[in-house]
Amino acid sequence: MPVSEARSKQCSIRLNKCCDTDPEIWDMVPSDKDIDKMAPLIGNKSLFFLVELGMDLETWDTINHRQTKRDLVKLNKDILDEWMLICKVKNVRPTMRMIAQGYKSIGKDIRVLENTLFN
Repeated sequence: MPVSEARSKQCSIRLNKCCDTDPEIWDMVPSDKDIDKMAPLIGNKSLFFLVELGMDLETWDTINHRQTKRDLVKLNKDILDEWMLICKVKNVRPTMRMIAQGYKSIGKDIRVLENTLFN
């Protein structure tokens, strides 16, 4: 089995464990309002989150360079916005599940994200 296929399979297994409470909600594309709610929750793990979403360090440099103020929430929002654009360019459907997996992978409690978004 090729490495990329194995990784994809592994990711889908982790994703299902991460967000198995309500699959319909987790498979939705995040709205601007959802992104605004999620950005503060990422905290100071922006770089790790960016990598978990599959973006490279060149993207980090670009986003970080655009920052005129030291605004962590704006930085995290910019990361999510950029990720949405990259998904669109690559013809990948960006889902809440993908964000939740990245969130969980940086050591955050998925229940906090779930309560913030859906309650």
